[in-house]
This record gives sequence, C-alpha cells and structure tokens, in this order.
Amino acid sequence: MTLLRCSPETLRQSEIDQMMAHFRSRINRAKELAEDGVTLRQSITSLLDYRTWFRFKLSFKKGDAPYRELTDSRFNVLSGGEKAMAMYIPLFAATDSRYKDLRPNAPRILSLDEAFAGVDEKNMRDMFELLTDMEFDYMMTSQVLWGCYETVPSLSIYEVHRPNDADFVTLFPYYWNGMLRSLVVDDDWESVREVAAAQS
Repeated sequence: MTLLRCSPETLRQSEIDQMMAHFRSRINRAKELAEDGVTLRQSITSLLDYRTWFRFKLSFKKGDAPYRELTDSRFNVLSGGEKAMAMYIPLFAATDSRYKDLRPNAPRILSLDEAFAGVDEKNMRDMFELLTDMEFDYMMTSQVLWGCYETVPSLSIYEVHRPNDADFVTLFPYYWNGMLRSLVVDDDWESVREVAAAQS
C-alpha cells in the first residue's frame, strides 16, 4: 500500500514491477476462486475496488466546537443541507488533490448531475464559491439551479424547455458575468459579454 500512495512520477521501475507482480498474483488468485463457484468478474471487481485499499476518515466542526469524526450517528442528525455539504466538500477536496498531480494547464473538469439538490441558497452560494476558489471548470444539470451568485465570476447557462411533453426541446442560452444574467440572442456570446462587461 505504500507504493500506491506514491506519485507515479517518483516510482522506480523496480517498484512498478513489484506492483505489477502483486496485482498479477491477485488476478491469478481470482481465477482460482472462479473455479470454486465465484465468478471471475466478481473476484476482479473486488480486487480492483480501491475503497477497500484505504480507510478514509472525515472530520467536521460546527461553530466554535472542535473538529470531530463524522460518524454515521453524527451524520444522521445533520440537516438535509448539512448532509449534502458533508458529502460534496470531501468529494471536491479529493478531486482537487488529484488534479494537483497534473500539469498546471490541464483542465480541471467537474461534472454533477442534479447538482446541490437539497442545499439551501446560502450554502449553495458557498458551494459555488468553493468551486471558484478551487478553479474548477464544471458542468451541472438541475431542475432549479441557475448558479447566478456573486461568488461566480462568469457562467454559461442553458435552459432546456420542453413544452407539453413535445418530441423536441428548445435551448435558451444565458450568460452570467458575476453581476447580471443576460439572454444570448442568436448565439452571439461575444456581444453579450461586451454588454455585460459595460454594465458591470
């Protein structure tokens, strides 16, 4: 497990060979188990489940109280918004840590479906501020989310409209410049940016 914690760029060839030998032996063991009634797919899935390789411990604090471990019992007494933030923030931090291993100009893309469901407006504003501070490029889908907060310097938005369960959808593009949301007419993004900049 020590080698798995190392950055790939720092590994010597002998260490890479050692890891390859380890996983090769585990795969061979999985093939043996497959002969005893366990499918090879089940064995390989279990072998490559990185969640069993490490133990992750989350801590949290409320107000001036000290940090405490986020156990199941403590998580269950949090409000809906607090629960959502307790899940989102560690995911953002983990994603940020992985992107920091890449070259400086690599895209830092984050994709969320039904983003921030159950999170109130204040906490949603803070979540967008966190994404801005971490310099993520993000794509999100939601039924109600606009993302137009002062903590967001700029944002391209598409509202998807499907009238009366029609077989088609209409897209309404908007641009947020940190202060004002504007409808983009005829996909003229450049003009919208110039107008928005002049009004800010």
